[in-house]
Amino acid sequence: MRALDLDHRGGTVFEFGDDWTVLAVDDRSEKPLLAMRRVGKGHIVIGARGLFGQKPDASDPINNSWVGPLLTELAEAKPIDPKKPHRRTWVEHAREIGPLTLEYHDGTEPFADAIYEVYTEVRPHLEVITGCEPSPGMVKSLLVLPTGGGGFSSGARIAIGAWWGNYPEKRYPMVELIAHEAGHSWVLPHAEPLWNEPIATYLGIQVGRRMGMAQADETLGRQIAKGRRHDPDYDAIDPLSEGAPRDVIWGKSYYVFEELRRLYGEDFMAKYFAAKRRLITKNRPSYSMDDCVAVWSVALDTDLFPWFRSLAFDVDRDRTDIELNQG
Repeated sequence: MRALDLDHRGGTVFEFGDDWTVLAVDDRSEKPLLAMRRVGKGHIVIGARGLFGQKPDASDPINNSWVGPLLTELAEAKPIDPKKPHRRTWVEHAREIGPLTLEYHDGTEPFADAIYEVYTEVRPHLEVITGCEPSPGMVKSLLVLPTGGGGFSSGARIAIGAWWGNYPEKRYPMVELIAHEAGHSWVLPHAEPLWNEPIATYLGIQVGRRMGMAQADETLGRQIAKGRRHDPDYDAIDPLSEGAPRDVIWGKSYYVFEELRRLYGEDFMAKYFAAKRRLITKNRPSYSMDDCVAVWSVALDTDLFPWFRSLAFDVDRDRTDIELNQG
């Protein structure tokens, strides 16, 4: 079985055993993107994040026309009483600590306080790098997950895998992860187009640099080098184009940030956040790459559209309503 009218924004592909039914495959690699199998009286469905849009608020449900009906069909055998409230599963422990609610399970309790302490080290650096505090109402809870696999952010809550990057034996990956997930709370309510994830990790790298961690520069250099394998001078592949390699998207994003830092100073990111907070209001309907480059231009008092186009970005000053001449 294969889903029709598949739209895939790139990223993860899978390998499944014979007990899985593959529902969709990637056109290029022919590897599965979506599959399901029966579990007990129900089903489990696993799908690539790239099938479901890119915006954290799920405002671009790109495949909803077939994913929605599929999930409805799979749930038909499950009795649902709409009069009953949704059953929630809460963490086992929660306590107020400083400005946050610290949430954890029995298995992660030994790490919870240590991870909170890392957060307290990271946050002041984020405030210096961005020149501001998180967006209003953000970073109210820190959830420690019983996993070594990354984390997530809902804006108000950040969640951190307790053993990410072999923590506590290795410290830098945890510093970068916490800064990454917390960093998402700085950019909301309008996440960055294209580099929502790269800008968060770049913030983590910058925090690591400020904390004197050599792994920060190593991480940055490694990703920029990976992108150059596809686009040696970073002037040929539009990272916004369909099929742009992931390494180009991340590597070119880092290259852009590093060049802006070199050309405009260490406070370049703080100037960007100040301009974005001023120009991109909460009720704005969207935030495009054209808008983003316009904000960078205002922040750094330079028309950056020609420079971005020289790096193969498909951006156009005429496609944004943000005036560059703000002075």
